Amino acid sequence: MAATVRAPDKPGKRTPQTYKPHPIPETGFVRLPSILAIYPVSRTTWHTGVKSGRFPAPVRLGERTVAWRAEDIRKLIAGEAV
Repeated sequence: MAATVRAPDKPGKRTPQTYKPHPIPETGFVRLPSILAIYPVSRTTWHTGVKSGRFPAPVRLGERTVAWRAEDIRKLIAGEAV
């Protein structure tokens, strides 16, 4: 979901703020918004795919934080089996 900010030229008018994803690193972890910016599926489709095994499983980084291994996402984009 995109955050909203007030447009400076029209008071009271709200416009969506554009998310600028970070590039996928060679190694490390990637959060979901960055993945969905380059792999265009909905959040629901992504989570359904993770549950069915179509997409890679996340790694829990904290109590309320998950991310995906960059290597797994690069393989998914390249079309290799994960």
